[in-house]
Amino acid sequence: MNKVLSKRIPREFKSNLPKYIALLLLIVLCMYLVTAMVASSETIIIRTDEHNAANHVEDGQFTTFLPLTNEQEKDITDKGVTLERMYSLDIKAEDGSTLRVMKNRRNIDLVELIRGEYPSKDNEAVVERRYTEEHSLDIGSKLTVGGTEYTVCGIGASPDYDAPYQNMSDMAVSSKNFGIIFVTDSEYERVSDISKSAQTFTYGYLLGNDMTDDKLKELIEDFDFDYTKVTDKYYLETVNEALEKRTEIENGINDLAEGADKLHNGLKDLSDGADTLYGGMNDLSDGADKLYDGLKTLYDGTVQLHTGMTSIYDGASALDKGLGELSGGASSLNSAIAGADSAGLIPPTMNALVSGADSLASGLKSAKSGSSELVSGISSANRGAEQLSTGATDAVNGAKELANGVKDAKDGTKALADGAKDAKDGAGELADGIHELKSNIGKLLDAAFNLDLTNLTSFVKRADNVRIAGAAGDVVMNKYGGLAACVILMALFAYVISVFVVHQINRESSVIGALYALGVSKGALIRHYIMLPTIIAFIGGVLGSVIGFSPMSIQSQLADSYSYFSLPDFQTVIPLYLVIYAVVIPPVIAATVNALVINRRLSAPALSLMRNEQNVRNISRMEIKSGGFVRKFRIRQLLREMRANITVAACMFVSMLILMLGLDCYSMCNNVTTDTLAGATYEYMYTLKYPTSEVPDGGEACYVESLEKEKDGYTLDITVIGIDSDNPYYNVDVKNGKSIVTASLSVAQRYGVAEGDKLILTDEAAGTDYAFTVGSISDYSAGLAVFMDIDSMRELFRQEDDYYNMVLSDKALDIDEGRIYSVTTKSDIERSSKIFTELMSGMVITLVGTSAVIFVVVMYLMMGVMIDRSSFGISLLKTFGYSKKDVKKLYLDGNAITIAISAIICLPLSKFVMDRIYPSFIPNVACGINLNFAWYLYPALFIAVMLIYLLTSTLLVRKLNKITPAEVLKNRE
Repeated sequence: MNKVLSKRIPREFKSNLPKYIALLLLIVLCMYLVTAMVASSETIIIRTDEHNAANHVEDGQFTTFLPLTNEQEKDITDKGVTLERMYSLDIKAEDGSTLRVMKNRRNIDLVELIRGEYPSKDNEAVVERRYTEEHSLDIGSKLTVGGTEYTVCGIGASPDYDAPYQNMSDMAVSSKNFGIIFVTDSEYERVSDISKSAQTFTYGYLLGNDMTDDKLKELIEDFDFDYTKVTDKYYLETVNEALEKRTEIENGINDLAEGADKLHNGLKDLSDGADTLYGGMNDLSDGADKLYDGLKTLYDGTVQLHTGMTSIYDGASALDKGLGELSGGASSLNSAIAGADSAGLIPPTMNALVSGADSLASGLKSAKSGSSELVSGISSANRGAEQLSTGATDAVNGAKELANGVKDAKDGTKALADGAKDAKDGAGELADGIHELKSNIGKLLDAAFNLDLTNLTSFVKRADNVRIAGAAGDVVMNKYGGLAACVILMALFAYVISVFVVHQINRESSVIGALYALGVSKGALIRHYIMLPTIIAFIGGVLGSVIGFSPMSIQSQLADSYSYFSLPDFQTVIPLYLVIYAVVIPPVIAATVNALVINRRLSAPALSLMRNEQNVRNISRMEIKSGGFVRKFRIRQLLREMRANITVAACMFVSMLILMLGLDCYSMCNNVTTDTLAGATYEYMYTLKYPTSEVPDGGEACYVESLEKEKDGYTLDITVIGIDSDNPYYNVDVKNGKSIVTASLSVAQRYGVAEGDKLILTDEAAGTDYAFTVGSISDYSAGLAVFMDIDSMRELFRQEDDYYNMVLSDKALDIDEGRIYSVTTKSDIERSSKIFTELMSGMVITLVGTSAVIFVVVMYLMMGVMIDRSSFGISLLKTFGYSKKDVKKLYLDGNAITIAISAIICLPLSKFVMDRIYPSFIPNVACGINLNFAWYLYPALFIAVMLIYLLTSTLLVRKLNKITPAEVLKNRE
């Protein structure tokens, strides 16, 4: 019986050849797509790792202002670090492109030759691969660089320029404009001696067991560095300007310290003088007290003197009065005696009496005169005594006031002495504080001026170097995307197989029942019916794998990588897991699905199988009130073939997902080009290393800093751009505030931020996180950027009020070349922006074409199944005299409704789903994710779907015509 069953397999294959060929084609196509994508990705990833290991890829690199001294290099190598000098010069070629001239390496980042040999003569050079392809160079070609003609002796690739970016900040590789050549040591020395270009001192390193990147960086930063030996005059100018201000402050601090010392010494003298003055004031106070006591005694004596003089005056006045009276009496007596004498009354013997009386009168008169003078003198003396008493009173009062004043003065000098001592102590503390400030001013000035005079100009770890393993990073998501696509396609394949199996079991139910009744075991039947689908799946997996793993397929997938990255020729990698995935999984799925379905069907009784009894849904009893016979028939046919219609819709959705993957890829690349050109409203962008104090005439000053943000394991650079509110080249509304940014649309798309959200950016070099609030979203989409008010940005990053480092202009500016870090023109941006579209065009075509083929094949298979399932009804209609046109209208044209409705649903749904998935495929691409495409593509795609349906329907008309009225007789019980 097994032989009999085995003979049915070829007959089954022949009778359903188109169906199995289509199924085989579907599996081959799916496996080809998956194996080619994943194998090419694995080839890049694995071979890149091998290439890097074989050529001793660096652990990192750093650049310096001045070459390291032999002692410094020895300090590094003594730590177990391997060091390689990778000095370079950027020199213009004849066609205007830039070539980076380097010595051939000996220990790190070795150049792997693709063709030719290493240079042995000074006029020979090995040229990086992508540059030779863009400039049609081959072994023996002549290349003129900086006036020197070289013969291309070799074409190679180095692991540190896997992605040959000219600058690590570049958005895209442009090998048309930049390349690398390697020459002999002697030729490099000759070129460096005569070249006007500045030499870049780059070192590659391999870490030892006990060293880390951070430790090495700290070691280099601690090296002594004499900035005066730097030959870059603009660097020296910048440093000297900063140092002049620093020197001014340091001189001011020195003057302040000197003044503080003088102040302290002066106050010390003042304190000493105040102490002496206080001692003198003590003596003066004692003297004043003694003077007061003496004057008080004098005052008491003058009072007594005045009293005595008053008494004397009174006595003198009484005496004068008595003498006056006595003198008057004597005068009267004398007059009387004189009269008597004249009258002769007095005898001569009394002449003596007369003379005596006269003398008495004269004497008393004289006495009276003397007493009057005495009284007058005593009066004067009394008045003098009185005045002396008054003066003594004033003197006493004055002495008292003097004593009080001297006491107050003494208290004042005491306070002065205390104050002078406190001032002296304070001046001493001030002097000490200023001297301490003087000793620490260096650290404060370092922080204030941020002037880190280290020899290190850049330090890049391998993980942060965008030039290393760029191709592997680019295809890693192709690998995961291919594996994910395989899962989706396998699910679709399993569902299609299940439909086939159900149809075949239903079609051969009577045969199966008969065999079952004849004693054929369920296991034998299951093995028989799973054999052909499993063989087809196995052959399809093998053929798909063979085609997918073929050099032609792998190379076609690798073409995008080779046309962008500088890679050696990689041998194809065929991972074992992928072979198992492609060869084993399809037959396993086919066998499993068939076994499950057949086992369930064979669980029915043999008689039921022989009668071909099936679960019948009461479709015919469903009441459809409106429409004619044709419309009602189509609706019932649609419901009968619901399983197949769902399969077609699911197939369409999967096909649309693959289609949308291709269209999203194209849309993003095209939108990057469009948005970049729209954002480049300037003609020239100058990034400056050493800006001038004044903005060049005709230029618009901006301030840029590069920060990072991590997402999905990839860290991308985000440019922070400081602008004025009236910047003519950026139509962006910026707000004041150190923590407020305006996010570009590309940042909003990439990181899903909206107005009011927090955006945290990192400065990896400084180890600092910056938390910004998104103030608004701008329409700017040319790269990942956020905008700030330039003054706020200067304050945030501690720059001077007029600092800038980027200038935009609509014309070329007269800026010294030594000040410029890079110049980007609008034409450069235009060339770079188109690179993505050129690179991805092959993949887009493959995905779009594959989705179309898958859709056609599955639609053909499913609609064929529908026709096979309806063969009895079709035969019956033909028996009743319906024409081929009528039959086609009932059984084929009705499917147009299913296709149209499915297309209307699947087109926007697949676009929505893929737009959410697509960003995970490109987490390492530094651009926005603008996946919008023109509205008219939706109706265009809908029309394309309907055209594919018409093509498939046309192919199935032949199958429809093969069904004859005799089919009715075959299905009698």
